Order: sequence, then structure tokens, then C-alpha cells
Amino acid sequence: MTVPRVTNKKTVGLFILTVVLLASGITYLVTRPAPTDKVPTSPPVVHRIEETKYGDLISREKNAAVAATRRAQVQYDASVKRRIALHASETASTADQAANRAAEFKTLTKTIYYLAKDQVTGGKEADRHLQEHIGPIVEQGLQSLAKDVNADIASFDYEVRRITVQLATNIAAIGPGVQPAPPRVVTPAMIGPEFSAVVMGLGGKFTHLGVGVGLTVIPEAIPKTMVMKVSQMCAGIALRLFGKQVAKLASSAAIGTATGPFEIVVLIASIIWTGYDVFHARTEYRDEVRTVIKKQLDHADHQIASGAVNYFSGRTADFLALQTAITTKALDDIQKKAPK
Repeated sequence: MTVPRVTNKKTVGLFILTVVLLASGITYLVTRPAPTDKVPTSPPVVHRIEETKYGDLISREKNAAVAATRRAQVQYDASVKRRIALHASETASTADQAANRAAEFKTLTKTIYYLAKDQVTGGKEADRHLQEHIGPIVEQGLQSLAKDVNADIASFDYEVRRITVQLATNIAAIGPGVQPAPPRVVTPAMIGPEFSAVVMGLGGKFTHLGVGVGLTVIPEAIPKTMVMKVSQMCAGIALRLFGKQVAKLASSAAIGTATGPFEIVVLIASIIWTGYDVFHARTEYRDEVRTVIKKQLDHADHQIASGAVNYFSGRTADFLALQTAITTKALDDIQKKAPK
């Protein structure tokens, strides 16, 4: 029986195959994980903000607050100017009414009497008399104007506080390393307390902004001061136009003896009344008084308007500086807390 012969080439091939199989088995045994080993997994994905993005986020919030603050300034500037224009359209009529009252026979007669009496006694009864008759006519409109403008100022002050508090709230929602949380909306009731907290957090530099302005930025005394000035000017006009009558009455021994309106008129008529002179001078007196009152009303309007506009401008600058301080501090704080 013949045994098959194995060639040398087949022997070499079988040997190489055996070596490859052994090597593969050994590699598997070495690299195979142990039964207790866990298959490694990827860490959870955290949406981190790059450090360079913090400044962009905060700048975006600041720019929005700055734009809103400037819009508020423009809005309330325009509101005050509308109020001033409306009052200015009524000043001519107001001046007419006040001048007519001052030139009325009874009012003018008493004015002449009190001018004479003041020369004797050194008093100011002529001024007070004119204030009583002119004041109620010109003062009411000015008081209403001042009240409305002060209301605009208070509303502006509240609005820029609200904008600033919301800015601080929005920035506070930007935490280091994570996407910003949705900012909360600050309720009206919390504007005051939270604004005070923001100001205190900046070390007292902006403490003056934490004080409420109230409703008296435009002084309530403006109308009364204007009425006093107008009364004095009208008394001066009367003294110039009716100086002869005043001097004659002042030299009379009867000056000061009259107690009521009728007695005053009778006394003046018996001593100085020439009818013609006073009657014709009354027209000139009325025209001059009207001019004075109109000019003073216009001046008061300008005084109120400039006071409000200057307030808006100064307050806007203060709040923009405050907003810059808030954003600068917030960025510093975030960078300190951010992972290195």
C-alpha cells in the first residue's frame, strides 16, 4: 500500500496558517475585557458657552437697555413739549382775562387807593389786592401744567428704573459655563426694592439714583412766584399811569379812613376822579398789563419745560452710567466663576 507524500510547499503553508491562528487567539485572549469590566461610554454632553461669548451676551443685554432708556427720554421729552404747547396756546386768552379783571373800574379804583395808602404806611396792600384778582386766573393753568409735567417726570423715573432692574435680572440669568436660563420678568411691586439692591451692590457710587424723585421736580412755587411778580409789575404800571391821582390821594388826611369797597370808591371820586383821565388811561393800563402777563406766562412755560428737559437729560446720563457699571461688574463676576 502506498502512503501519500506531503510536499515541502504544503508543509510550509500549513505551518504559516497554524502560526497565524495561534497569534489571533492569543491577541483575543489578551485584549478581551474581563467579565466585571464595563464598556466605556462617552460623558454627557454639556452645552458650554465659550468664554469669549460672555461679553457678547452681556453687551447684547446692555445695548437693549441703553436703547430702551433713550427711547424713554425721547418719549417723555415729547410729552412735556406737547403739554407746554397746549398751555402756550391758552396764555393769550389767560392774559386777556387777567388784564380785563385788573382794569375793571372797581379793581382799578381800589388799586389806586392801596397804592396811595402804601406810600403813607409803607405796606404792600396794592400787591396783595392785585394777587387776589389776577392770581386765580393765571395760577390755575400753571399749577395744572406743573402737576402734569411732574407726573411725566415720575413716570420717566419709574421706567428707567424698571429697564435697569430688568437688565440686571437678565444678566444674572447668564451663568458661567451653561446656556443662560430664561430671565424672569420683574413685577412692578418689586422695582423699588430690587433697584435699591442693585445700587447697593455697586458700593454706593449710585446711591443718589436710589432716592425717589417724588412729584416735585418742577417746584410748585413757580405759579405763585410768577403771580407775585406779575402783581408787582402791574402795580408799577398803575403807579406810573395814575401817579398824579395816587399822589393827591396820598396827601389827603382822609387816607386810610375808608374801610369798605364803597367807601374807597367814594373817597377816590371825591378827591381825584376826573373821569376822562382815568377812563382813557384804563385802556393803556389794560394793554400794558396784558403784555406783562403774557410775557410772564411764556417765561414760566419756558422755565418748566427747561427744568423737565434738563432733568431727563441728566437722569438719562446717570442711568446709562449705572447700566455700564452693572454690566462691567457682571462680566467680571462671571469670568471669576467660569472654569479655567
